[in-house]
Amino acid sequence: MEKLAVLLSVIVNFILFFVLNFRQQSGGMSVAYEDKQAVKPSSKSTWIAIQAKLSACIPIGKNIVRYSQKRVSKYGAPYTTFAAFLCLNYILPYFMWTDGEVYRCNTLTTIRFLGVVTCIPLLLKNHWPVRALKYFPAYWHTTVMYVLPFSTTLSFLIMGGTTKWLINVALAIIMLSAVVDWLSGIILAVLGVGLGAILYHVFFYVLGDITPFSMDSVTMHQLTYTCIFSTSIGLLFCRRRAKEEDKRMETLELFGRVVSAEMRNILAVNKAYASSIQFFEKQMHVDQVLPTDDGRELLLIKIDKRVHLSLKETMDGLMRNSERGVQDINRMLATLCKNINTDDFKILSMKTCVTDALTLYGLNLHQKSSLLINLDEDFQVYGSAYYMHHILFNLVENVYKHSQKDCIVQIWIANNKLHVKDNGAGIAKEALPYIFDPFFTTAKDAMGIGLAFCRLVMEALGGIIICKSKQGKESFTEFVLTFPEVKESAK
Repeated sequence: MEKLAVLLSVIVNFILFFVLNFRQQSGGMSVAYEDKQAVKPSSKSTWIAIQAKLSACIPIGKNIVRYSQKRVSKYGAPYTTFAAFLCLNYILPYFMWTDGEVYRCNTLTTIRFLGVVTCIPLLLKNHWPVRALKYFPAYWHTTVMYVLPFSTTLSFLIMGGTTKWLINVALAIIMLSAVVDWLSGIILAVLGVGLGAILYHVFFYVLGDITPFSMDSVTMHQLTYTCIFSTSIGLLFCRRRAKEEDKRMETLELFGRVVSAEMRNILAVNKAYASSIQFFEKQMHVDQVLPTDDGRELLLIKIDKRVHLSLKETMDGLMRNSERGVQDINRMLATLCKNINTDDFKILSMKTCVTDALTLYGLNLHQKSSLLINLDEDFQVYGSAYYMHHILFNLVENVYKHSQKDCIVQIWIANNKLHVKDNGAGIAKEALPYIFDPFFTTAKDAMGIGLAFCRLVMEALGGIIICKSKQGKESFTEFVLTFPEVKESAK
């Protein structure tokens, strides 16, 4: 009956752990939604996909070195701090002292001594041969597995399953979650605990004549529960941190690509303008050279009137393109802000903010023809023109980027509210609650920070921003920005 109770307890813990993990994953929706009408894959293709996924996640054979390199490159490795900390804790005598039989203490000392020896190469990474550096990440993971889950599990069994060493097992797995990513932590924890238990029985049964410690059902339950609970910390908490870090890295990479593409476009257009200027220069001829009083020469250039007008238009176009490029870069940089600077806040006219923002945005002819503006009303807002412009930049950019070419955009002011509405395809009902979350996007080439920036600014202004959307017949998307009334003290 007691064994049955232990088994049921372990099963309940497993179920609870996976339920919590599933809830944590489903609560952080941040990926693009797939088409609901997608074709259901066959069982064979599903099995092949599962095998590919497992081979990509679980390091096997030759993939071990490549896996370690990828994980360390992506998440880093605090090998110096870790090695120094473990060496000190393994060497100090009061950490090595324990009660028990002499052979057990000597075995424990040997395990700790080997842990110190494996940590020393981590401290000497700068002296590794160049050819051996590619194996350093794999050595790092091997060392972490040995000194944390493996050695503590082996020591727990050698010392008779005491509560003190059970706590050490839990602390080791929790520390494992702190120094490596969540997936590597789970793999190393399972390998370390499993190899520790196997080596313990091999050591006593094969290499020694001493009867090994026999765990009762309660001790087995305690060890199993401790491993599950400690590992769950890595999944439920450290995994969320890793996923956020992954999303930040993806956003920075995407931001770099977007800025690079924007710069290439600006330079390409400016190069075309420069080529035009060179062409116009060849149309100019020196008509007369006049001396000046200071010894310099004054050149009188003869140029056709049409060439002069074309040259002037080219120079104006060059200036506009450069200004537009600066505005685009500033807009993208502004969306990365986490804190809003309120030092330059002042009373502004919403009507002026809208007209200035649309002028600075630089609408093309098609965009101007599809834009309907009603600014008959106006109200005052206490804020920054810079941030107000960038809110409108993001909303307008969002419309033109995700809507059809024949989309109509309406902007109007009413009752201390600014409305931006389009008759595009609309936003999926499932995605609508998350569009203001940082890094959430349904597009592959988007960063998911524009609308999050809009909400951040509106909260700093004391207002709110909401989105209404509908798909299908009479589809639309409408952003409503509600601003607080300006107090007399602000005026």
